[in-house]
Amino acid sequence: MRNFNYSVLAALFMAIIFSACGAPAPETAEEKVEVTASTEGMPADFVATLDAHGGLDSWKEFRQLSYNMPKGEDNEFQLIDLYDRREYIKQPAAPGEDPIEMGFDGENVWVTADTTYKGNPAFYKNLRFYFYAMPWVLADPGIIYSEAEPLVFDGVTYPGIMISYDNGVGYSPKDNYRLHYDPETKKMRWLAYTVTGNSGKTSDTFKWLEYPTWSDFGGVELADSMVSYTTENNLPVTSRGPRYFNDVKLSKEAAPDSRFARPEGARIVE
Repeated sequence: MRNFNYSVLAALFMAIIFSACGAPAPETAEEKVEVTASTEGMPADFVATLDAHGGLDSWKEFRQLSYNMPKGEDNEFQLIDLYDRREYIKQPAAPGEDPIEMGFDGENVWVTADTTYKGNPAFYKNLRFYFYAMPWVLADPGIIYSEAEPLVFDGVTYPGIMISYDNGVGYSPKDNYRLHYDPETKKMRWLAYTVTGNSGKTSDTFKWLEYPTWSDFGGVELADSMVSYTTENNLPVTSRGPRYFNDVKLSKEAAPDSRFARPEGARIVE
């Protein structure tokens, strides 16, 4: 799965994670990265999909995105800098435990809870964001576009675009994606993806997500939910249910660097 960081694209969600001891972040994110909105080299149908959701120029005006994801009776909070993909995550506490905090400060992935978090923070970096911020993240640098076989579901044919990555781009450059859009509205409807993870081996097995509805946030659209599906013969079959995103906020102002900084006592993930 992809975890993009614009400032480390040649090195995303970090083929290498440096183990420096909390180097200070630059004073402003504007000094770190310049982001431009260019559709050069993108196929016309993908540009049409971006335009149907508000257009890449409009998306690039936004600097930060935050949202909650329901987890049981509580929520997981995520904040992402859209230019350099720094991130702050706070997961609800287990009984008798403190909440789990983790993030990416621009150089290091960090986590505060060594005992209660059992996953891989480096792999989890930008993971939910990347799926939620479709189709915008598929306009990242280093992407290769080609035609994908159409998806036929419930009698509707959804044209497709295959997404692959240049060597060395991101945490899992051998991942592949298929974006399928509504033939009438041009809006994204389906996403198929492979999972490379830590294996480094290309997979031919696709998992499927449906993006049934969208909402406008200041001129650009984000999905109301993502619906996962069971699969047969690499195709979606039956809905497993939706994942919702609540309290969504997009801002054209950068979040303070302190929001992403590694707290005292947090460990760097190597």
